[in-house]
Amino acid sequence: MITNHILEEKWRVQRLLSKQAGHDPGKYIELVHRKAMEAQERYGVQFKYVQMEENSAAKSGTKES
Repeated sequence: MITNHILEEKWRVQRLLSKQAGHDPGKYIELVHRKAMEAQERYGVQFKYVQMEENSAAKSGTKES
């Protein structure tokens, strides 16, 4: 696998946040979101999130064919 210092740092931070979240995906996402909001304030950038439409398969928890 090709790697570089940016990827190494990304993976390090992901491991750190995962550990802080107790390896809980929901808590991990909350931590990542909080860090993104802090970065917005600190660096004056704006992140845009995609709004996903809910479909019947997502609501029922089944896969569509």
